[in-house]
Formats: sequence, C-alpha cells, structure tokens
Amino acid sequence: MGHRSRLLTLLTLVCLSFALGGEPLRVLFVGDSMVEAVFRPSGKLCKERSYRCEFLFKRGLRTDAWTSGGYALELLFKLVTLRPDAVVVSSGTNDLYADESNERVYEDFRRLVTLIKSVGRRLRIRPKVIVVAPPIPNDRGLNEFLAERLGREEGVWVMQSKVYRFELWDGVHPTAESSKVWAEEIIRLVDRIR
Repeated sequence: MGHRSRLLTLLTLVCLSFALGGEPLRVLFVGDSMVEAVFRPSGKLCKERSYRCEFLFKRGLRTDAWTSGGYALELLFKLVTLRPDAVVVSSGTNDLYADESNERVYEDFRRLVTLIKSVGRRLRIRPKVIVVAPPIPNDRGLNEFLAERLGREEGVWVMQSKVYRFELWDGVHPTAESSKVWAEEIIRLVDRIR
C-alpha cells in the first residue's frame, strides 16, 4: 500500500470515528490546589476511559482570579482550544481561609460559571459545569450553600465533597488515598451527566 493510500485510509478512519461518535469526551479541570490533588488519579481515570482531560490549576488562588486578568486569559485559551464537553471547577478553599462570606464565594463561582457558559455559546458548545465544593469539614456551610444556589442553574452540577469525609493530611488537602477516591467520584459524576 502506497503512502497516498495509507493517508486516505487513515483519513477515512478518522472521519468514520467522528461520524460514529468516536471523538473522546473532553474535560477541563480548573481550580486551586484541590485540582492539583486529583490531577494524577483523574488523569489516570480519564486515560482509562479514553477521555481527553486537561488541567489548569494554581495553588492559593481564590475563585475570583479565574474571571479577570491573566488567569482568565488562560481559562479562555483552554476553553477555545479544548472546546470541553464538561468543565470541573474545584475551588473555594482559599476563599474560605480569606474569610470570604458564602454569598461572596457563591457570586465568584456564579461569575465563573457565567463566563464558561458565555464562551461556550460563542463557540457553539454547551459544556456541562461541575462545581466541586471544598472537602474541608469546617466550610461554614459552603457545600450546602453552593448546592442550593448553583444547583438551580441549568447545566450545572454541584458535588458536595464534604460529605465524603476524606482524610485530610493537613486539615485542608486530601491524602493521596483520599485524592484517588475523590477523583473516582468526580469522574463518576462526569460519566453520569455526559
């Protein structure tokens, strides 16, 4: 088989895979050190499912950092280039430790969700948004507050991580074993809503 024939065969297979729905699910993880905590186990689970997962995180960031300035530009770039089917947002811990009110944290998440949906509309995609609330036990009711408020929005799911009672090595960040379990729960939710 010549070079041209192989190329045509390959192009045909690629076209068939798209026609048959063979394009992998694209998932973007965005957030703070909590995304870093699930980076390896989520990446492994994505690979097992043939999902295309990309991660955008920075330790110490508050949720509002993703809606303005340089981090917003990074997020916009990822949204445009990946065109995700789902965006997993895990943030809020640093907001709590900065003594932000639940209302303020909710507003920051709402702006972030609005940004993701707005970019999605412009790209003619409808990414589902999964908000992963912090797993810390002393969250001042933030898990429930976010679930109540953001859970009303179409195309948004809120995962109340606190209910899993993960082991936290420093009182904030999940241990390696808890991170694996947390990643499995996040990916299960992605599986369910796809």
